[in-house]
Amino acid sequence: MLSDLRIRVERLIRGDVRNEDISRLLLDLRDLSGGRDTVREMGDFEAHRRERNKGVVTATVSDFFTQFQFHLSYTLADRPVIIDDLPSDIATVLRVTFSKLNDDILKERTGLERAVVKKRLDSLCERIAKGSDGRFFIEARTQEDAELLKCLTGYLIVQPAFDEARLFDEFVDTLISNNLLKNGERSSLASTKSVLALYAVACMHRCVIVLKDGKQAKLEAFIDSSFGKIQVGAVGSFFSKKHGKNASIKFPVYETEQLAANCCDDELRQAPQWSETHLESTPGGRLIKLA
Repeated sequence: MLSDLRIRVERLIRGDVRNEDISRLLLDLRDLSGGRDTVREMGDFEAHRRERNKGVVTATVSDFFTQFQFHLSYTLADRPVIIDDLPSDIATVLRVTFSKLNDDILKERTGLERAVVKKRLDSLCERIAKGSDGRFFIEARTQEDAELLKCLTGYLIVQPAFDEARLFDEFVDTLISNNLLKNGERSSLASTKSVLALYAVACMHRCVIVLKDGKQAKLEAFIDSSFGKIQVGAVGSFFSKKHGKNASIKFPVYETEQLAANCCDDELRQAPQWSETHLESTPGGRLIKLA
């Protein structure tokens, strides 16, 4: 099997790029990834394009939706967080935010190192209890609990699961670790980076992410309005009590450096959205409408 994969890698090195080679490599490398999340993830997307319920993208979507639902119910609704009447998933909200806040912000807000904050957070979460009236509260709460709660409920963090640079680096590292690519050949695959980036876009586009609570999100490729780069976002719907209707939100889960102006034709680039458009990538590094 590995000799077959080496032949496919040799074709990539020669610049003979074929979608079927990228597909086969992603499928076979997912069990040989050595813990490299993006390679495993894209192999799983290749195998299950219609629906996903696990993996790094699913976890990223789940984390963001948990945060967004909280902020939709509290921050965006001008509703204060009452320490004696907390949402049932407050522990998850706090842990998700903590995992995504960088060390500098944590230190600035708390004056503490991450390890110390984690210890206090673990203690706080262990003391979350449900009262006889059905409300959730923190047992034996302290001023430190209140300050930590205020800090970790004050951020809505948008963070993609990965980007094209990480995907390409982990793809190449996986090839090398399985003796499918020599260290000296790494630079020969540089031209494959943009092709792999867009192949991943087409692979994820229109896939449905199914979360543990039954909610769903749809992955959609789109052009970032700020820089004109092609991204993949997760789109979900939430009910807003403040406005009395559903609110739709889209946030990036995969980012590329590929400019739509350079890799999309006019028809695709000028379309307002691609949610109902089937896409495919070409070996020449373009994203096109499947026709």
